[in-house]
Amino acid sequence: MVAVTVCFAVLSCSFDNQTEVAGPGLAAELVDREFVSRPPADDGATTQLRFDGERLNFSADCNGHGGAYVIRERMIVVDRLGSTLAGCEESPTVQTLLSVLDGPNTVTLVGSALTIANARESVAFTDE
Repeated sequence: MVAVTVCFAVLSCSFDNQTEVAGPGLAAELVDREFVSRPPADDGATTQLRFDGERLNFSADCNGHGGAYVIRERMIVVDRLGSTLAGCEESPTVQTLLSVLDGPNTVTLVGSALTIANARESVAFTDE
């Protein structure tokens, strides 16, 4: 189980004439949306990230990952993240996303740009 303990008081900010969605509105904005992260050509496959109701699912290459999630303020908490075990090496983007989801993180949505980050690394997605 992934536990998140960091809390932010910022409810909205403006970047380049687009409003960052945070607080209770963030969860509603993510439902039934799919995002992709396209790495540099030599960095592995495109990663798909989908928010299906109360489930978060993502994949690249051959393994899939998913679990129930909730958004608390600007944090994503995934409960019992499951993964397929196809025996292939994960792409660098998926490795980073797994690391970011395994602890305190922040989720930022500005327009069609979604970023999930922790203190050390981040993964950027765009809405497809």
